[in-house]
Parts: sequence; structure tokens; C-alpha cells
Amino acid sequence: MEMAYTIFIFLFGLVFGSFYNVVGLRVPQKESIVHPPSHCTNCNRQLKMIDLVPVLSYVFLGGKCRSCGYTICWIYPAIEIWTGVLFAFAYWRLGWGIEFIVALLFISLFVIIIVSDLAYMLIPDRVLIFFLPFLVVGRVLSPLTPWWDCLVGAVVGFGILYVIAVIS
Repeated sequence: MEMAYTIFIFLFGLVFGSFYNVVGLRVPQKESIVHPPSHCTNCNRQLKMIDLVPVLSYVFLGGKCRSCGYTICWIYPAIEIWTGVLFAFAYWRLGWGIEFIVALLFISLFVIIIVSDLAYMLIPDRVLIFFLPFLVVGRVLSPLTPWWDCLVGAVVGFGILYVIAVIS
């Protein structure tokens, strides 16, 4: 049964990885993540449901747009697979529970940041701010260390970044 859950979580990760590609590419451009629907970046043709199946669509279409033949970047399926693998690993390592949810939140945040950073060399504040309350609640519900350790880490981390910003 554990294997079935792991496969389900992997497939769940593939779907979310596809969505994180959209978020990571659209949010830095201040575009909606809902409208317009997914489309070819070359011919702007709206993708059909069959074109949106994570990884499989890329493989069956040979990495090209169905209508114009434009080459689709290999990073899209790579991010989908990587997200699926990370989700499955988090489940395998942590099982069901608060820690698993926190791990999924961190994985989601990091995947979106990676997509955005690869595409634009930019990490949008909107993404960080969106995840902040969820991660704070997750850490409060399931702390790994005493609360003051987190506070000291935050102050030191912010202090280092602040000094670098002032010097530069």
C-alpha cells in the first residue's frame, strides 16, 4: 500500500510541477496565473487538455507544439519530474503528518523560485510573501527546535543580508 501512496504522491507532484512552471514564469512578469489559459509561447494557440498532461504530452509531441512545431524547452518536463520525485521522497521519508505538509510547502516554494530564477534571474517577493504564513503556521504546529533558535536564525540571516545590501 505504501508503494501505491508513493506513486500517487509522485503523480500529484507532476501535476503541481506543471502548475509551478506557470507560476514561476508568470508571476515575475506580473501576469495572471489563471488567464490566459496555457498556450504556445510561439503561436499563442491555447493548449487542449491532451496537451497539458505532465511529461507525457511532451514525450508524445516530441517536445514540439502540436500546431506550429515550435520546440518546447526541456525544462518544463524536467521541473515536473523533479517536483514529482521530491514530493514522493518527502512522503517516503516523512509519511503522513504535519512535517510532510511543511515539506511540500518548502518544495513548492523552492520549485517556483527555481523556475523564476532560471527564466528571469529574479525571485518575486509575492511568492515568498504568499508562502510565509503557511510556513510559519507549519513551524508553530511542528517545531523542529525551540522557538528562540528560529528567532536567532532569522535575526542573524537578516543581519547578514542587510550588511551585504548596505555594503553593496
